[in-house]
Amino acid sequence: MRYVRLRRLRDLAAVLTGGALLFCGGAAAQDDASLRERYELAIRCFVTYGTLRGDSGDAGDQASAGAFEQRAHRAFQVAGGLGNMLDYSRDQMERDIGAIETREMPRMVKDKAYLKSAEAACRAHSF
Repeated sequence: MRYVRLRRLRDLAAVLTGGALLFCGGAAAQDDASLRERYELAIRCFVTYGTLRGDSGDAGDQASAGAFEQRAHRAFQVAGGLGNMLDYSRDQMERDIGAIETREMPRMVKDKAYLKSAEAACRAHSF
């Protein structure tokens, strides 16, 4: 089951990587550490919403799955915009997504309280 979710999330990332990335205005005055922190949070939210999308789809709740997919798309776009501001290459951003996915997804799949906590953090930061 974990492999299927990971594959779905990577498929979504591949589709989104081919699209245009949003520019995140207003962050030019922030330092790189702050941008990096927000970038990592956006990726974590992408992984969180992708996991929730998979869970909802598995449960047959297509409406929720669609909503989580939209949130995952938005988080991915924000991460891409921040990555561009940090002068990260596409390869670097893909490596960062993979690293955060590898670190976070197994825990999110096993521990639903952790997943809900991650979702709450994403919502608190407007993702």
